[in-house]
Amino acid sequence: MVGDADAWRTTRRRYLASGVRRAVAVATAGGLLAACARPGAVPGPRPAVQDPVVTLRFMPWWTQWSGGGLSLLKQACALFEAAHAGVRLQPLPGPNGTHVTSDSVLAAMLSGTGPDVVCDYGGSFAAYVAAGAFADLRPLLAAGGISPSTWSAAHMAALRTPAGQFGLPTYDGPCVYAYRRDILDALHLAPPDANWTYVDAENLWRRCALPAQVAGTGRARYGATVWWWNGWKASNWLFSAFGGAEMDAAATRATLTDTRSLAGGQWLLPLLWYGVVGTFDAATLQQGNTVFALRGGWSIQDDVVAFGNKFPWDYAPVPVYPFGRATFGNNDFWGLNALGRQAEPAWELMKWLTYEDGWQRFCIKTALLQPCKNALWEEWEATIRAAAPILRNKALNWYRDAAQGGYGYAEQFFRYQPARADAVLAQGMRALSAGPVDVAAAFGAMNAKIDVLQRAGSALQGRLAAAVRQFATPAGEASGGVLIEPPSVSGLGTPPTAVPVLITSRRAGVYRVVGGGAAVGALGDGCTFACVAENISTADYVCRVTGLVDGDCPSLAPLAMAGLMVRGDLSDDAPMALISATAAQGVQTLCRMMAGYAAAVQAAPAAGAGGLLPPSRLNAQNPGTRGNALRAPVWLRLRRRGGIWTAWTSGDGRRWSRAGLPMPVLMTGAWVGVFVSAANGYFPQGAGRTVHGAFDRLSFVPRGLYRIGRA
Repeated sequence: MVGDADAWRTTRRRYLASGVRRAVAVATAGGLLAACARPGAVPGPRPAVQDPVVTLRFMPWWTQWSGGGLSLLKQACALFEAAHAGVRLQPLPGPNGTHVTSDSVLAAMLSGTGPDVVCDYGGSFAAYVAAGAFADLRPLLAAGGISPSTWSAAHMAALRTPAGQFGLPTYDGPCVYAYRRDILDALHLAPPDANWTYVDAENLWRRCALPAQVAGTGRARYGATVWWWNGWKASNWLFSAFGGAEMDAAATRATLTDTRSLAGGQWLLPLLWYGVVGTFDAATLQQGNTVFALRGGWSIQDDVVAFGNKFPWDYAPVPVYPFGRATFGNNDFWGLNALGRQAEPAWELMKWLTYEDGWQRFCIKTALLQPCKNALWEEWEATIRAAAPILRNKALNWYRDAAQGGYGYAEQFFRYQPARADAVLAQGMRALSAGPVDVAAAFGAMNAKIDVLQRAGSALQGRLAAAVRQFATPAGEASGGVLIEPPSVSGLGTPPTAVPVLITSRRAGVYRVVGGGAAVGALGDGCTFACVAENISTADYVCRVTGLVDGDCPSLAPLAMAGLMVRGDLSDDAPMALISATAAQGVQTLCRMMAGYAAAVQAAPAAGAGGLLPPSRLNAQNPGTRGNALRAPVWLRLRRRGGIWTAWTSGDGRRWSRAGLPMPVLMTGAWVGVFVSAANGYFPQGAGRTVHGAFDRLSFVPRGLYRIGRA
């Protein structure tokens, strides 16, 4: 289907060498792809078809966007395309990296440029649903005769509201405990069974938490550790496990002062205060500094690498709490873009990702990722035991049972600013664990802080809506500016499908570009670009940046940018080179040598940076309300000599200093222009924020204004 056996072996060797996905050794080229293929698909080369009639954009969550992971993803796309003639897949980096945020994905969907099928983590689910970005899947499931029991009941419940079923599970990663059998044996303590309770757990942990001498120094050995990843897993312990919640059912009010939430705190906090439970990671299990460590199903292969045969260890379920089974599942999900223009093929893709076996089996065999379908769990367990023989004697059934039994909690997620709310919880819990305090008062203080965040979240949603309205300005409307035509596309790639919007001109030769953008760099760019098509192999492009102002509040993201850019095409991962003035980090240059590569950044003051001006020379310290972030105008130049670009800066347009090192970029023609990026992906509550960039002394005339990549 994709390449030959030798190509697969080369990719496989590189992938195994990374040390991240060692279990790929279970597969061969033909066997793997044949096992993953959709029933009825014919093995062999993909049949030749005419130009694709549909291109679907989807955003997977788990893939590492480089090396072996990206190669595997391309092969998975080929599996779908082989069985769906006339459809091509365009995978996008997900919010687990590359500075893509859930807010920026949501903004793109609302403005009509987002992916057709989205993968994200549970904490962002409510925001997508509240904004109307996801389609209700109940009619589609019913029409296809697909039973919701295909997936774990708890996971489905977490992705459902009274208005509909708005998500399907991506994969299940139930949390369980890894524990040290040898320490329990030395203390003559029996390991836990499937029915142990939180009382049993506390007694066992207290008996394990004995002072110990490690390498000649006095150290405490904790009975267990709690995984405090962004706060939300800790909240499962303190709130959900005792029948409480962080929010009420309508997600409009914080409920941390609820008696059941307080009960969780009153139980766990003394264990933290007196050293029975610690807030450490699994490394403490390997070092012997803890006996029980909370682990996720997605980390099994990491456990094999970290623990190996170094000591006897096994798995057990998270203890049973007063209000139900407490082994709970990861709530990552797929959602179907309700605003997409290709609803029918997008649903076919979503079925392939979740209900049919192709994608799930591919993930099992290449990344050992837990399947979302109950029916595939035994296949996953057999694969992982074959891939890592050390796991043959481990109790992996706890993972499978948690998913099939559906006893993960349907978590309440924050409607607004989940990352900020999580940070408040984590900060508050750290303070509580520092010593005996009034639990009710401390939870009340966190409750008040989260209420403030909710009010701020309402204002944030308003700014996001305003940004969407800005992008929806119909072509031909003058709003005080001049309409500009799209540049020619001959030999220079295809422009975005969105119609060109407006660029305002205050006077001849002076341009103000207003836009958002998640960030520029890494594997994809998000910016607003006023540009013209050029096809010259030797050229100089010049502009002067006179202003960089936040359009929404006084505080800009430090990496908000206004500058000069050249691109091979208008896709977000195109080959490109730029030099920019930033809001707080001086002048920077970036280049992406080839499409799909990570962009390399040169920041001042770097070795050999030359004209890369440091913040002390470029940036205003306190720009004030809507003040200019730049101390003075700065001239920028990009010079092309074939495939090599060099950047230059000047204070007066006459005396120039080379900025940074030469940048190799592989492109023929170029889109040349000035750009702004709000760097929303780096900035808390960044979605919908815009920046204003002011430019003059351009050596070219922009003919079109486009949004590149993520808003």
